[in-house]
Amino acid sequence: MNRFHVAFSIAILAASASFAAISNITGFGTLAIPTGEFADDASSGANAGLATTGFGVGGEYNYPIDGENFIWSSSAFWIFNPTDEDELKKGFGVTSASGMNYWNVPLLTGLKLQKALSPAFTGYVTGQAGFNYKTATDGEIANGGPSTKVKVSGSGAFAFSIGAGMILKQEILNHRIHISGRYMSLGKPTVKLKTNAGSGSFKGETNLIAILAGLDF
Repeated sequence: MNRFHVAFSIAILAASASFAAISNITGFGTLAIPTGEFADDASSGANAGLATTGFGVGGEYNYPIDGENFIWSSSAFWIFNPTDEDELKKGFGVTSASGMNYWNVPLLTGLKLQKALSPAFTGYVTGQAGFNYKTATDGEIANGGPSTKVKVSGSGAFAFSIGAGMILKQEILNHRIHISGRYMSLGKPTVKLKTNAGSGSFKGETNLIAILAGLDF
């Protein structure tokens, strides 16, 4: 993580801290559907992600900057996407492969425009940009003999998301319900792989469709 990414992350947190007076926080659970290169199979080339549908959790800090319609929002997510083990075996050209499942940690900030559409709910559109850190769990491969450990390390890249959602007035335990769909373009971070036999890397696009559901706190 270079100095720009560290500074950007600190700026998001500092901005959020300064807006503590009349803000709210939304906690989300996330269904994460990979798209594009991130979802490509082994036949698509060296940058195929081999990712399958995963899940995540996240939080979003919201601060009104113009009444109730214009909102400054900063968010952080932790997203897990397993790899397809059959495609992993094809990619390595081995008989057995496991692990190397993805973690993405996007830190984003931007604007939300919302409007009450009826007494029952408020609709909104949102756009955010920031930084994503991508890595994967370590794995193992074998080709008819003893297994070999695969060490994995990640990196960061510029990221953005766009989406729309609604806030339901109906409350659960005194918390409003949020439902949102977002397209997350999480950049092309380099993921490095290392075994006893050598090392390599790939830099495929990391794109997701995220379905979010959560509550205000």
